[in-house]
Amino acid sequence: MPSPAWVPGLQRAKLHVAPVTSIASTSGERTHMGVGSPFKNGMSNLFQSKTKRPPKAVPMGDELPKHVAVVMDGSHRWAARRGLPGFAGHQAGVSTFMRILSLCESTGIKALTVYAFSWENWQRPQKEVEYILQLIDTTVAEEAERWNARGTRFVVAGSREKLPDSLRRRIEWAEKLTEDNTGLVVTVALSYGGRQDIAAAARKIAELAAKGLIDPSEVDEQMIERHLSTAPVLAAVGPPDLLIRTSGEKRLSNFLLYEMAYTEIHFTTTCWPDFGEENFSLALEDFASRKRTYGARHSHRIGSMPGDVAADEVGG
Repeated sequence: MPSPAWVPGLQRAKLHVAPVTSIASTSGERTHMGVGSPFKNGMSNLFQSKTKRPPKAVPMGDELPKHVAVVMDGSHRWAARRGLPGFAGHQAGVSTFMRILSLCESTGIKALTVYAFSWENWQRPQKEVEYILQLIDTTVAEEAERWNARGTRFVVAGSREKLPDSLRRRIEWAEKLTEDNTGLVVTVALSYGGRQDIAAAARKIAELAAKGLIDPSEVDEQMIERHLSTAPVLAAVGPPDLLIRTSGEKRLSNFLLYEMAYTEIHFTTTCWPDFGEENFSLALEDFASRKRTYGARHSHRIGSMPGDVAADEVGG
């Protein structure tokens, strides 16, 4: 695929996200900046390292979520607190995304779904929108073949109608390249809104009914899931077990509203660019401590699903 060049005035070198220079973040982690990053030089004096607590053992097996979803929040605030332009936070956020993706692979998590750009984000300033979309384009261009070599599957959820043609082609190329892979399923929610996705699925099903291809009585939860843009990861792994939201906000923000009926939620005040291995381990520890009942009387082992409930565990 050719390098993305559809945003005037933005050079590809400025968007490079290869982890070649690392600097200490406020949480004592290492944040990678790209080769062509215009803000990497002289930036280390903006950060102060803190001593990290000894990490606990990462949960394993049934204590580990199969599917982790993340609202990657706080990148712009992270940059503003340091007197940096907003794009610096978004670029640093890409490095965090790559780090968490690798942690998911190494811990045996089956799916990672990230909220990269919401339907409501189209209301942001045009230059910021263009930068974020090109940053996503560049990241996919640089990483897709490496993901493929590691057996990772790449999928995009959301509406593609407003995306630039070159970005749509990039997405289709990467999805086709990795579609047969059976490793980690990485879903990027792009131009995505939970309400909009449910409405789109309903329209598709209504069209089928109008053509006489299905009977309205056949519509059930499984049919709705098959028509959501998240259908690939739902079919491969299932709905999210754990949602992580960074930067201290405590809301869903129209993310995976249908899919997260029984998702455990972990909030952290850490902004996304500072979110590292220690923060991720804390989220997994939090998940492992939960008792998931799915509406039943008795608690279930973490990682179990409603279909695993014994008959004597249900009811008043």
